[in-house]
Amino acid sequence: MSFVRIGSFEAKPAQIPELIRIYEDEVQPSMRAEPGNLSACLLQQQGAENLFLVCTAWQTQADAERYESSGQALANVGK
Repeated sequence: MSFVRIGSFEAKPAQIPELIRIYEDEVQPSMRAEPGNLSACLLQQQGAENLFLVCTAWQTQADAERYESSGQALANVGK
């Protein structure tokens, strides 16, 4: 069984196109390259386009925690 993490956040409407671009071009490829990562996706809520979910799946909880503690997760959030 895999381990899934889900995060939610609200974006400023004017920054949404850039947020999506950065996630797809930079964050998602970086995260997918991490050991144990199975998937990473950004979901935008229909009807409330400024609300987002980030869903990541990992082979194990230890893989997810290793990514989180590596500093890469914080770097990606900062983008």
